[in-house]
Amino acid sequence: MPTRKPHFEELINYWQTLPKTNENNVPCKTAFDPMQVAGLLPRLFFCEQMSKYNMHIRLMGETLDLAVGNAVPNRNVYESLPECDWSAAELFYATLSAQPCAGHAARLVSVGNGLFYDMDAVMLPLTDRNCEASFYVGLADTRQNHEKSVQAQFEAVDVTGFSTMEYWDLGYGLPRFEKKAPLERFGLFH
Repeated sequence: MPTRKPHFEELINYWQTLPKTNENNVPCKTAFDPMQVAGLLPRLFFCEQMSKYNMHIRLMGETLDLAVGNAVPNRNVYESLPECDWSAAELFYATLSAQPCAGHAARLVSVGNGLFYDMDAVMLPLTDRNCEASFYVGLADTRQNHEKSVQAQFEAVDVTGFSTMEYWDLGYGLPRFEKKAPLERFGLFH
């Protein structure tokens, strides 16, 4: 099992205390009280899955907001990914809800201000009031990637999307599914 950062563990532990609302053991977003994890608020974010390839960031903590130049809230997550990674991302997010687990992802992010950031995040599923799993709460660490930011001043920088995509067991097991080409390169298969 990968080493998890203590603040990632804090969010996961809180999520696990929430009452579950559907047969998939996913809590409702209304049960999530951000003040119960107040120390995490600067790096916390919420996303809503609207439809395929249409997931919007609804709220973002101040630290993340500042790191990306106030450019992200209400933005479609897929707009920041190379189109070749959309299928992998969609399958990755959908699986978090179908088999309640934490999703850990790392990637290089460019937000249009000429700067690049390494982002390391964990996401957990939440349901809406109708018990449909369509929300995610996440916690992210961002660090400016000075090397890529300087390189971008002189040449095009390839933003290849995710460098890591993996699932963490929350006591319900890990997802099992047939090999799917979009996720194969991330080694998510058992």
